[in-house]
Amino acid sequence: MSTIDAIERECADIKLANRDLPAFGLGSNTTAFSRMVEWFCVAMRKHRTRIHLNELSAEQLKDIGMTPSDARRESRRFFWD
Repeated sequence: MSTIDAIERECADIKLANRDLPAFGLGSNTTAFSRMVEWFCVAMRKHRTRIHLNELSAEQLKDIGMTPSDARRESRRFFWD
């Protein structure tokens, strides 16, 4: 997979993740439940992007300025971190 393919895949995942976000805006009338749902959606997006980061080759990681050990360390982080 080339770097361009990885970027296109990531952009498609972002569009999909944005579709999963709640349709309400965060204003002064937000409820604890709506804030929890939004936090969960953001946490799941982080989790998915970390999985994708772990799937990149050494050449692709070099293109974005990361080493394979950096990518492994980042991909092992918890989704709430």
